[in-house]
Order: sequence, then C-alpha cells, then structure tokens
Amino acid sequence: MDASGDRMLGLLVRCRFDTGDLAMFTGHGTVEWEGVTYLGAGQMLSVGEAQATSGDGIPGLSITLSGLDPEVVALAELEEFQRRRVTVFLALFDETGQIETADVLFDGRHLTRPGRSPPCRN
Repeated sequence: MDASGDRMLGLLVRCRFDTGDLAMFTGHGTVEWEGVTYLGAGQMLSVGEAQATSGDGIPGLSITLSGLDPEVVALAELEEFQRRRVTVFLALFDETGQIETADVLFDGRHLTRPGRSPPCRN
C-alpha cells in the first residue's frame, strides 16, 4: 500500500469461484468492505498495469499471486476459473488501517490461465 499522510491507498481483489470467493488486499491482516472480508496478501499480490482505451472501460489486466505453497497452487488449479467474475477496487485506508472508501477500478471476467495474456477482460 502507498502512504499519503495518515491515509494509505491499496487494492482489494475479489475473485468469485463456484466454491466461494477469494478476497485479498495489498496490505496485512484482514479488512472488511461491503460485507466481504479481505485477507492481506502484502507484496505477494500484484496487479499489473491496465491498458487505457478510447472507450469507457479497461480492456484487461493481470493479477499475480507469488510465493504460494505448492499445495495451495495444486488446489487452485482444480478450481474452474474461466469466465468467473473478478473485481478490483482502489481503496483509501485510514490511519488505523480500516477502509474509508473504495471505488471499482476493474470489474470483468477471468479468461485465461497464468502465462497466457491477458487473464481478465471487461
């Protein structure tokens, strides 16, 4: 998360799968936003730069989790992920680490497995 005075900016990432949601953010610990609890992934979670277009939306972006236990990766690979909804929020955190507000930065569908570009589309 990036500091700005007593407040900080961070990203919330929510992936919806058949077996349940995976909700993470770029900090540590847990935070709640709109009834969803987000687990801090720190620097293991990264969201790539989105390409701007002349339209209203973002055509795609990449989301990466690094440093995961191989057993967790094996379980994740069993999950049906194509065409599952992914939402990324830009969040403003107060001095206590709680979310003051968050705006949708990206809301789209996951299309391809890691290593194939781009993984998410509007």
